[in-house]
Amino acid sequence: IASSNDKKVIIWDAISGAQRTTLKQDASWVLSCAIDSTGSLVVTTTYEIAKIIEIKTGKSKLLRGHVGGDVNDCDLSNDDKFVLTAGDDKTARLWDVKSGLELVKYRGHTSYVYSCAFTSCGTR
Repeated sequence: IASSNDKKVIIWDAISGAQRTTLKQDASWVLSCAIDSTGSLVVTTTYEIAKIIEIKTGKSKLLRGHVGGDVNDCDLSNDDKFVLTAGDDKTARLWDVKSGLELVKYRGHTSYVYSCAFTSCGTR
């Protein structure tokens, strides 16, 4: 899976390289993306918004909370229950996948937060 300045998220078959799905977004660009372990949900980020998208239906939930800049990165927990985002507002945020609600705002950086990740155990 990869995102681009062309407003698209593309999912390829990892072995053959065949393009499997293209998700066209209405944002001016898609900064980052992540896919869940079942291949049914994608998370994307852009200016002030992260979005959880159901691949089959195209239905989405907007994750609003970062303000004043881009949401630079996202990651899904190994159990697919949580999304972590990183933003220009100097915060990282934890979201519930089912409800789309913000659970925790992580503060402490004094500049843009460019990336974020869960550990392989998914608890840090």
